[in-house]
Amino acid sequence: MQTSPFMNTKCSIKGYEFAPNNFCAPLEKSVFPDDFHIIIDFLTCSPIYYALTQPTKVTFKSVMQIWSTLKFINGGQTEKSKLTFNYNGKEYVITPEVVEEALHLPKLEEKTPEYITADVLIAFLKLLGYNGDPDRIGVLQRSRLKKQWNLYFDCITRCFLNKVSNFDAIPSGSLEIGYSLIYNTVFDYGNFILNLIGTRKEDKLKYICYVRFLQLIFNHMCPSADFPDDELVPISKISETGIKAIINGDKKNNLEGECFVPKEVWQFLSTNMAEKYNLVTTSVPSSTTDMALDSSPIRQSPKRKIKDISKQKSKVKKKKVVASGMASDNKKKRWTQEIHKCRNLLEKGSLEFWMLIQIVMKAHLLQ
Repeated sequence: MQTSPFMNTKCSIKGYEFAPNNFCAPLEKSVFPDDFHIIIDFLTCSPIYYALTQPTKVTFKSVMQIWSTLKFINGGQTEKSKLTFNYNGKEYVITPEVVEEALHLPKLEEKTPEYITADVLIAFLKLLGYNGDPDRIGVLQRSRLKKQWNLYFDCITRCFLNKVSNFDAIPSGSLEIGYSLIYNTVFDYGNFILNLIGTRKEDKLKYICYVRFLQLIFNHMCPSADFPDDELVPISKISETGIKAIINGDKKNNLEGECFVPKEVWQFLSTNMAEKYNLVTTSVPSSTTDMALDSSPIRQSPKRKIKDISKQKSKVKKKKVVASGMASDNKKKRWTQEIHKCRNLLEKGSLEFWMLIQIVMKAHLLQ
């Protein structure tokens, strides 16, 4: 099947300017080191995966059929906004529901979108380890997040937001989507995207934007239309330089320590990728253990954490003195169980390097 080429800067086709916008997310694991795979797996299993990656082919005529006649009807505070376009003498109406269906996004239906307050979003950023002033929503920078969350918000921002530059920022819309995905809150994707497309259509830049989403909407509303010999429109995708900047982001920005992953992410993956993450749910990496026990976006203070750990160690020592023989038998039993898990996963080919490291560390502790 023929696919569109990629671009990361604006291009011109038949006198029309196409802006770098509505990017295809780079979710190929071969591109990123292993420690990014949990975020890639989360986005791959998420309800926005189709919108992040499809379609792989965009044709000039399909996009122009919508864009050249596109009109934005702003519903304001009382009614839903909508878009209209003409094709073969017929007017088509794009509603938020159409956007949801065409992009395979969660349907709002009768549910009420949850309003996420600024305080909640600030706490969310703190939880993810934002190394800056999280109160300044609107001027947040991805580079102040650990590299995994840097990638997470880069995918969301480049794909959904109507930006054509300054992709290093974290707009409030991206923050809301990122929060909604992790905590499974109701988000009005259809209305959000429709208004962004309409706003971009009416701006003064006159770039053609949202080519992937326009292609999906056109395919959905005009399924019999086909332009087999039409010129392909390049799809925006982050450059290799941009990917390297994300991979090396922690070193460049002096972000130390491990990446914190909320327990909701682990739980989601244990349900949707059980074969890979069933081991992880019983052995959360040490860097996330303490915070993962509580889903509220509050970090435990270092002093409190050290005291709690020392108390736990003293309790463990007392228990070992009381029942040393039983503990020894339990260690052997648990070690045997870990060996079986490792062997089964290796046979299935689903054991990744960082998971093997966890098992080895476990074995060392159980000896």
